[in-house]
Amino acid sequence: MKKTNLKKITTFAATAAGAAIIAAGSLGAAAPVMAAPTAYISQTAAKTAALNHAKVTASKISNFEIELDKERTGVYYEIEFDANGYEYDYKINAKNATVVKSEKKVIRTKNNSKNITTTAAKETTQTKVNYISKDKAKTIALAHAKVASNNITGYKIEFDKERNVSYYDIEFTANGYKYDYDVNAVTGKIIKFEKKAVRRVNQSKTVTKTTPVSAVKTNYIGEAKAKAIALAHAKVAANRAYSMKCKLDREKGVYVYEVEFKSGRYEYEYDINATTGKIIKCDKDFD
Repeated sequence: MKKTNLKKITTFAATAAGAAIIAAGSLGAAAPVMAAPTAYISQTAAKTAALNHAKVTASKISNFEIELDKERTGVYYEIEFDANGYEYDYKINAKNATVVKSEKKVIRTKNNSKNITTTAAKETTQTKVNYISKDKAKTIALAHAKVASNNITGYKIEFDKERNVSYYDIEFTANGYKYDYDVNAVTGKIIKFEKKAVRRVNQSKTVTKTTPVSAVKTNYIGEAKAKAIALAHAKVAANRAYSMKCKLDREKGVYVYEVEFKSGRYEYEYDINATTGKIIKCDKDFD
C-alpha cells in the first residue's frame, strides 16, 4: 500500500458509519482525485433488514451484536442475535441493506440434539461462540506477567477482531515495565506478548530506558486531545472513525502521540507533538 502525505491532498471526503468499539490514501495534485464512496446505512437500518428477513420482532431477540466489517468485496454489517430457540447470523451490505448471507441455527441445550439448519442452504454443527470474560483475560495476562493486580497502573482492555479471530487487547504498567497482551477471546490463549522498560523519574534526572514510553508527563496534552486534533485535521467526525489507536512514543528526543484510525475506505496516521499539539506528520492511505 503506497502512502501519500496529507499535505498533497487536493480533495477528499470522509465517509463511513462507525461502529464501536469498538468500536479505518489519497492522490496527489498530478493525478486525478478519487471520489469518496457514498455513506453507509445506519446500524438501525441494517438491524431492521436482518429482522425483517428473519421475520422476528425486536422485542423477541436477545444477545444482539452488530459490527461494521470491511472485506475485499465491500463493507458489511455482521449481525448476530437469538430468538425463539434459534441463533441468527446475518451479513448485510452496508450500502444498500441487501442480505448477503443468512444463517439460522438451533441453539443446543441438554434436551436438544437436533441437527442445525441454515437459511443459506448450508449445514453446520457449530454451536454458538462463548467468549471468556474480560476479568478472565486480565487474570491470564497478569499470571503470565507474574504481576499482582494491585501493582498495576494504566490498565486498559479492549475487545477486537482481526481475520475472524476475536481477542482482548490488554495493556498495563507494573514495576517499571509496560506490558501489551493479545489474549484469544474464545480459548484464552496468549496470541501476542510485549514487555518494554519505561522511563523512571527521580528527583534530579530523567533516565530513558527504552521507547516507546507509556509514562504520562504532567504537561502533555493527553491522548483525548491528540485524537481530537487528528480528527479535526482529517475532517472526520468522531462517530465516523473506528479502529482508533493512540500511544505516547519518543522520536529523536521528542515525545509524540502516534494516532491511527480508519474512516470509510481510508486509513489515517498522525504524529502529534505531545507538548504543543502540533502535527508533525500525517498520512492518509486509500485501502
